[in-house]
Amino acid sequence: MSANFTLQRFCHAEQTSEEVAASMRLDADSLSVQYSVYTKEPETFLPPDCPQENHHLLGRRDQLYSTTVFELFIGSETEKYVEFNFSPLGYWCSYLFNSYRNRNSEPQFESVAPRHFRFERTKTKIVLGTTIEIAFLKKVLSENIDSCTALVS
Repeated sequence: MSANFTLQRFCHAEQTSEEVAASMRLDADSLSVQYSVYTKEPETFLPPDCPQENHHLLGRRDQLYSTTVFELFIGSETEKYVEFNFSPLGYWCSYLFNSYRNRNSEPQFESVAPRHFRFERTKTKIVLGTTIEIAFLKKVLSENIDSCTALVS
């Protein structure tokens, strides 16, 4: 199963000419997501010292939301959901929530890094792609995946 869609800005976000799109593909063993940001000035959208391209995860890091972050929310048939944050620099983070903004007190998923990571930028486009193991998601959600939402902030 796959889906392509254009992401909408939050109503409080500054209005600019960027277009943000995402595509997702759910296979038997993985969920792949790719974010594409079309902009005339990618450097204003990215953290300082951001490379032209990066194909390596550098490790888990908290508080990625303090700069540009690509977010993925994966929900179950109940209120439980997993949030992933991905930085163009190669850092990632994940959190488990029992319900909306009610973070689970279990240890975070430090040992479960995304399987693949890819970041590239050109003069007019930023692309970030990643793949996550489905077995991990089903284990932490204890149920089937019911919904996925992608955001860039």
